[in-house]
Amino acid sequence: MSESCPTTPKAHISAADQGLFIQLDGGEMLFKVFADETNRAFEMFERIVPPQTLAAGAHLHTTTTETFYVVEGTPTFLVGEQRQQYGPGSVIVIPPNTVHGYSNETDQRIKVLISFAPALGHDLFFKELAQLQAGPRDHYDEKVAELRARYGSRAV
Repeated sequence: MSESCPTTPKAHISAADQGLFIQLDGGEMLFKVFADETNRAFEMFERIVPPQTLAAGAHLHTTTTETFYVVEGTPTFLVGEQRQQYGPGSVIVIPPNTVHGYSNETDQRIKVLISFAPALGHDLFFKELAQLQAGPRDHYDEKVAELRARYGSRAV
């Protein structure tokens, strides 16, 4: 009888000019590490949010931890009931079932690096969200709620 050996993870390198670009109403994102490249252990993307823009309204994730690293600017984060601005170099870790959201309330763009562990395939989530934003708005809120539910998230 042979035992199966776990697959050894492979190194992943995403050069500066590589990744998947997605444009949303709330800014742009560049996916650098995908769920399927890490056996769903981890995923990461960069998000740029223009001035005076809501990036993500209050929501929570039921099964994954979301981590933000502020690269540029001063985003405002909602974590639980607390709203606070954080500057470059700040790290905000949001465990499952914690209400959170963020926005850019300044006159300069912000850039954050966002990761999820375990990974849920947020590149696919945001592709679908971009299609919903570009399409007809009838039943938009219901369609977004269904999309969120498929990815273990809900607005609050």
